[in-house]
Amino acid sequence: MTEFFRTVYNVFMEYTFGAHLPVPDTVRRGIMALRRRFDFEDDERSRFSPHITVYLCRIGGLRDFREGLRRLVGARLRVPTVQLLAARMSRGDGSPLMYIGVRRSRSLDALHRAVVNTINPIRGKMVRAKDVARMRSGALGAGGALLLRQFGYQDVAERFHPHVTVGTLRPHQSSLIVLDRFRQEPARWKASKWRERRLVVGCYHFDEARGRYVGVCEEAVLDLCQT
Repeated sequence: MTEFFRTVYNVFMEYTFGAHLPVPDTVRRGIMALRRRFDFEDDERSRFSPHITVYLCRIGGLRDFREGLRRLVGARLRVPTVQLLAARMSRGDGSPLMYIGVRRSRSLDALHRAVVNTINPIRGKMVRAKDVARMRSGALGAGGALLLRQFGYQDVAERFHPHVTVGTLRPHQSSLIVLDRFRQEPARWKASKWRERRLVVGCYHFDEARGRYVGVCEEAVLDLCQT
């Protein structure tokens, strides 16, 4: 790629650092079955493999990601306890988003804080373009905008909201009927509580023009400490 095309490419692409916890195969299969059973939008929320987001933020590129990865390896992050709750629904942006709640535990909160405190200094005060637009529109309020400026992500600290996204329902469906049908689904899965020993971290390309993630630059799986 020539320097000119690399420059043009980077104008419309941004790099995102992401850290997330995978879910057991029984949970993943249960969520994939829900996606097939009901009519969800064909967007990134329904295409991604089910996971629990720990932290997201904008970074400058692969060099920042590799430095963050090096620091996370040295941080000796500890294994968290994960417990699924009932299926829930949110209308944050107007569309009914269905997700499985996750109980906040001391160990999960500790992992979240450790990742945020390790990666936040690397991002250089950058904020994702879609979050800048939300700040300018006033949709986040003063509290949400302040968290974005401080951490590059809104769901941090007291607003940390661990969950597993199922997908966004299409408008023709009754969200209340769908929610009632699979509200208790997590209780039927064999693995509703577990200690997760892996943390997946990656550098992802976000296409501002299309408003979605379009590629994985690099990804790594960290083994978390047992004690």
